[in-house]
Amino acid sequence: MKSLKISIYAGFDWRSRLSAKVAREAAIIIAKTYGIPVEVEVIDVPVGDIDAEEHGIPLVLVNERQVSSGSIPSIVNLIDSAFEEIERELGPSVLDMALGYPSEDIYGITGI
Repeated sequence: MKSLKISIYAGFDWRSRLSAKVAREAAIIIAKTYGIPVEVEVIDVPVGDIDAEEHGIPLVLVNERQVSSGSIPSIVNLIDSAFEEIERELGPSVLDMALGYPSEDIYGITGI
């Protein structure tokens, strides 16, 4: 895995600003803990507070795959999405294969 990219299409509302902050925090955690470089890109979209949610803003992508639309993603959700991208590129982890589980079932949590 060369690197990951988190893109945020952000309006001029508090959800967009908070989504960008969450993405930056997730990038720091991934880089420091796992040594995987993460680029965070914020693309400004001229949408205000009132129209943002109906237009699906903020829109958050990890390596061009949608993570959330119209809401603030959690750090856990972004990190899980990042590892799904890594798994797509490199294949399933040794633990996944040994346990015979898809990655999201190992933790016993879904839909975070």
